[in-house]
Amino acid sequence: MRPKIAHGYDRISLWLDQSEYPGSLSELRPYCGDVLHAAHTMPYGKNWKSVLNILQPSPRCLEIVKHRLGRRATALPNNVEIALDIIPLQNIQNQIENLESAFLESAIPLWTRSPIKVYEKTIYFGSRSGTSQRKAGRLLVMYSDKHSKLNPRDDNPLRTPCLHMEFRIFGTPSLERIGLFSINEMIEFDHLEFWKNQVKLYRLPNLTKTGGLVGAMKGMSKDVSSRALRKRATSWIKEHTVQTTLGQNFFVLHNAVLGCDRRLMEPHRITFKNLISQAVAKASLAPRSAN
Repeated sequence: MRPKIAHGYDRISLWLDQSEYPGSLSELRPYCGDVLHAAHTMPYGKNWKSVLNILQPSPRCLEIVKHRLGRRATALPNNVEIALDIIPLQNIQNQIENLESAFLESAIPLWTRSPIKVYEKTIYFGSRSGTSQRKAGRLLVMYSDKHSKLNPRDDNPLRTPCLHMEFRIFGTPSLERIGLFSINEMIEFDHLEFWKNQVKLYRLPNLTKTGGLVGAMKGMSKDVSSRALRKRATSWIKEHTVQTTLGQNFFVLHNAVLGCDRRLMEPHRITFKNLISQAVAKASLAPRSAN
């Protein structure tokens, strides 16, 4: 059985041009994880007088906020976490492990030039430093030890873990670059298209061809034997294998192509659907763990 996919926001932060939220927070809570409102002025932005933070807002929640704001208040998106959950429905642990492995072996975010960082149970595609994150404007984060908060509880009564990925987008300029100017764009946002545009996925060919690809990306000699190409590929994969949140060693394509000509990878592009199918097929061959 294929995993379920959930798209949404893990968190949104809106600055308001008045100190009070023009509605009741209690009417939002049935449609989100939680909501907080605080009256304080934005640093270096005295026209913005309070901030509204909403965790896991559903489309209905965003519609209510839009209606309550109406013409009474203006909202400025500031920080947004755009989330994607892949939720296994059977053979949970094997699928989780293979989904994480498949993503790390395939994914190249378009904007970062820093290697991944693994801290406790979270993988960061870039620096964990708050200052560095705000400067970069965005950060891709992944973990696989919690249940989906984007998925209704009755769809996952056991609250089993999922592969959770989120783009943390910092600051109004970064949000505007992806088309999030207001609450209206948040409601109409095309999550599937966003992930397709922000993360490219690839599947490496066999070792001989991978060795040739590595050589082309690094400007190495082409006049080598098939055996030498396989050895080159094996060495490259080993060099860029890291221990992840699951305590296992996985090859990280993002790290491996830093500083290389990534355009040479284009013939090997795959889709999220390809990636999930690959992980599910691999999990089905592994011994089942208790769920």
